[in-house]
Amino acid sequence: CLWLRFRNADSGLTQFDGTTFTTYTTNDGLPSNHITAFLEDQNGTLWIGTQGGLVHDDRHQKSANTVPTFTTYTTKGGLPNNHITTLIQSPNGHLWIGTDGGLTHFDRTAFTVYTSRDGLPHDSINQIYQDTQGHLWITVHPPGNGLTHFNGKTFTTYTAQNGLLDQEVKWLFTDRQGHLWIGTLGGLNRFDGKTLTSFTTQNGLSHNNVQSIFEDVEGHLWVGTYCGLC
Repeated sequence: CLWLRFRNADSGLTQFDGTTFTTYTTNDGLPSNHITAFLEDQNGTLWIGTQGGLVHDDRHQKSANTVPTFTTYTTKGGLPNNHITTLIQSPNGHLWIGTDGGLTHFDRTAFTVYTSRDGLPHDSINQIYQDTQGHLWITVHPPGNGLTHFNGKTFTTYTAQNGLLDQEVKWLFTDRQGHLWIGTLGGLNRFDGKTLTSFTTQNGLSHNNVQSIFEDVEGHLWVGTYCGLC
């Protein structure tokens, strides 16, 4: 099945089974019609981020044709904030959840919350990315707070003082060599674990506003910018 959410619209979550579109809203058990994120985990469970909490649907354990049964997690269950901003799943099956109140780890039993008191530059999480080493890279709201690395114990934030071309990060990508590529409003950075290397229009980029990064099967890097692909 294909799952759809619509930007800037409180229209719920829409499922397309190849023939029919079905939309689920608060009338069906969702805590909010504003869908912010969703993913299907390794077990086939659908996790849904909303402005009213985190939701999961375990229909795969029954039948794909059954009506969804939504279970909602909120601040009453351990979330720091009910506004979910982003979701990712680690290889071990655990979830990392971005909220407006901090970064949250969920091992399917309990929530562990990390906030600015633990080293984040801000509590409102924008993006979570996990590299090939299992480390997290985090951007926060408001934009312009740089890029934060979490190794499971400590947070380290990289800014212009460390060589980041711009403190607003737009895209993150790890190549087959394990290098982290960072797309910013000011150009492209490569991080090898120790050093940030910079690439801008002076090196051939079509524009310094980098919006996407991709590596093809031959190992060539493709960079989408405000003015095209290079």
